[in-house]
Amino acid sequence: MRKWAIAAAVILGSILGAVIWHGTRPAHLAGWQNAALDVISSLARQESSFDAQSRDPGELLAWLRANHAPTAEKLPNKLGKLSSLGCKTFFWKDERVSVICFARPDGGLIHVVIAARRDEPARVRKGRPEFIQQGNWATATWREAGTSYMLALEGSTEQLRVYLL
Repeated sequence: MRKWAIAAAVILGSILGAVIWHGTRPAHLAGWQNAALDVISSLARQESSFDAQSRDPGELLAWLRANHAPTAEKLPNKLGKLSSLGCKTFFWKDERVSVICFARPDGGLIHVVIAARRDEPARVRKGRPEFIQQGNWATATWREAGTSYMLALEGSTEQLRVYLL
């Protein structure tokens, strides 16, 4: 009887440990998100150029639509008030991804990435951003109507949250 109690305690402890470990693991960015950060970094270092440039985000959204690239129906409110720099598209696993870059009032940059991702992980909730700090990059990712969005800036998640409130 004592052996069964010990065995049950070990099994229960293992299950509880696995659940706690899984819940506390740091979240990681998906492949398309890492590719987007590479594209953004390349633009910032002027190693690549924008597909279209405009200080008006509406013009960039129109350019993306006209070129059959993923686009947002509506940008987060605080992004729409910023001056844009330009947009670029790239392919990740045969799917086109769009990036729009904006100038922040503090002199930094903030970027919105738009992708029609059908295989987004369940942890990325509809309308509710998931925040991830990866090195110098702070990101927020959410889904709406079959489209995945990522907001990214070099800085902290607190700096990023301001643009989503």
